[in-house]
Amino acid sequence: MQADSSRRPPPPRSCDTFVYVAGGGGPAATVFGKNADRPSDEAHEVERTHAVVLSKPAWMWGLDLWLLGMDLLRLALERGATARAAGGACEEGGDWTYENGFLLADARQRALADAGEAFVVETAGTRHWAVERVPPGVESCSAGLKELCGWWDGEGPFDWKRSVGEGDVAGWLGWMAGVLRDEESGICFRSTHGFMSTGSQISLARGGGHTASHFFTAASDPLVACYKRWTFGDPAAAAAGDGGSLALWRRWRSIDLAGRSVPEAMRRALLEIEAEAVSAAERGGASEFSGSVARELELISSFAV
Repeated sequence: MQADSSRRPPPPRSCDTFVYVAGGGGPAATVFGKNADRPSDEAHEVERTHAVVLSKPAWMWGLDLWLLGMDLLRLALERGATARAAGGACEEGGDWTYENGFLLADARQRALADAGEAFVVETAGTRHWAVERVPPGVESCSAGLKELCGWWDGEGPFDWKRSVGEGDVAGWLGWMAGVLRDEESGICFRSTHGFMSTGSQISLARGGGHTASHFFTAASDPLVACYKRWTFGDPAAAAAGDGGSLALWRRWRSIDLAGRSVPEAMRRALLEIEAEAVSAAERGGASEFSGSVARELELISSFAV
């Protein structure tokens, strides 16, 4: 007997966030990934914040009260150059609302020099919240992953380290990219109209003086664009503003709306840019985000997509 598909609830329209905390046999790093699922025609960009000077109590993150008006004031100052730019609803011109969940992660814990921590914060209504600490290592995995690992007998402990290799940063970044590009699971939303994954991010934070690396697709579809590396403290990236990300996002959106396909040769060239970004993360040093964005735009033009 088949279920009546008309009675099934619609899939959740929510962003997906993932985190790996060092200690489960993988690299000594915190690996964070996120897809931003938003209205498909809402542009998504990578943007630097404005510098501010604050007068506040020493113990407080914001300017007066914890995560209330004064914290929002700090966010408005950092994110908006004008009063109009500092405000915003759930979407431009929209009237819908939602309850928020947060995934907070860092690379170092005070008590443990080379360990990081991650916490899930869930909210409900106007005043209720709950915090759950994410244990180190892999707590769960995608459906069918264990079956792909031929060495696992299906009964003994599942050793994730054997499948990805200890300390392989490139492997972990590739795994996170694969998760965020998984369309079948619903993690990657692909819809020409309606909700879709309008932005995708992966962050790699390692202790021991390593430069943290952040990777952004800056495109309306994680399956077609490559991840490009951005780091804090890079003067060239700061001077470039959005690094060309808004122009790239709009270019990919026009391709999506026109229904044009991406040639296989172009896909391979994009993956080469992504591989170079991952390699740069392993070496450290400044990012080349704006340069990677420019190369991607050139590829789109050269292949006449």
